[in-house]
Amino acid sequence: MEFIFQNPIFIIVIIGYIVSFIMKNKRNQSQSQQQKKTRSNPNPSPAEIFKQFQERIPQLDTRMFKEQQQAEQARKLEMESMERQREAEARMDALKEQQQLGEKQAELIQAAARPVLYSQMASPDSKIISKPMSPSKKQLIDGIIWSEIIGPPRAQNPHKSVKNNK
Repeated sequence: MEFIFQNPIFIIVIIGYIVSFIMKNKRNQSQSQQQKKTRSNPNPSPAEIFKQFQERIPQLDTRMFKEQQQAEQARKLEMESMERQREAEARMDALKEQQQLGEKQAELIQAAARPVLYSQMASPDSKIISKPMSPSKKQLIDGIIWSEIIGPPRAQNPHKSVKNNK
C-alpha cells in the first residue's frame, strides 16, 4: 500500500481513471434525459406543431428569397451574356461585310489601275491575237497639239528671246 501512495505517477493514473468514469456517467445521464424528452412527447399537439412551423417560416422565407434572388441574378447574367454574344455576332457580320466591300473595291481599283498593255484584235480566222499597244505617228502628233491647246496660255510662259539673254 505504501508503494501506491509513494509513487506519484500511479496516483495520477488513478485520478484520471476516476475523473473519466465520472464524466462518462454525466454524459450518459444527459443523453438519457434528452431521450426521455423526445420520448415523452412522441405525438405533439397541433398547437406545438404550428408553433414549430411558425418558428421555421422566417428561415424558410429567407432561404426561398435568397434562392429567388440567385435565380434572378443567374437569369440576368445569362441574358446579358446572350445579348453581348448577339452584339458581337452582329459586329462580326458588319466587319465581314466591310471586308468584302473593301476587297471588291480593291479589285476594282486594281483592275482600273492596270495599264492596257495589249490590245485584242480579231483576226480573219476569228481568233483573238494579243499585241502590245504602240501609238502611231498621227496619235503622237495629235497628243502634242492637244497638250498645246489644253496647256497654260503662252502669255504666261513666253519664249525666251536672244535679246533678253544679253
